Parts: sequence; C-alpha cells; structure tokens
Amino acid sequence: MSFTHIVMFKWKDESFDARPVAEALQAAVAGVDGVQSYVCGPDVNFSPGSVDFAVVGTFDDRDSFVAYRDLPEHQRIIKEMINPNLESRTVAQLES
Repeated sequence: MSFTHIVMFKWKDESFDARPVAEALQAAVAGVDGVQSYVCGPDVNFSPGSVDFAVVGTFDDRDSFVAYRDLPEHQRIIKEMINPNLESRTVAQLES
C-alpha cells in the first residue's frame, strides 16, 4: 500500500527564495529507498490564494516515509531552512 505525504507552506516573508530548500530536499530524498515519486518547490502563483511552497512525496509504504522523515539531513533542512521562515504548515497523508 503506497503512502503519499503532502505538505504545504506559507512563508513569513513573501520574498523568501525557497529554491535552495527545494534543491536540498531533492538531494536528501535521492538516497532514500522506497520513494516512488517526489516533487517539491515554490508555487508558480497561477491561482489566487495558493500556498508558497509544496512537497508531494509518494513512498512504497509508511516505513519508507518514516525513513525519509527521520533522515538527519531532512531534519536539518527543516530546522535550519524551513522553520526559521515558516508562517504556517499544512499536512495531508494518504494511503492507496
């Protein structure tokens, strides 16, 4: 049963350049087994009211997601790059 993790962020400062966050997350997830697909990045501002940044990762199962979630590099990115700039965060997780 696959496990999809969706997380959306609003930044404190609209001018925050989140491209380095996306690059760091992509590099971190590259070494994780059980990743079916992973996309993340700044919103393209096509629709009014959208969030600033999103991550959608689909994993083989919950255990694969937990391996990604608990990865020291992932935790470093959250602590050093995301949390200091974060206004709000919304998460959804799906199994199929």
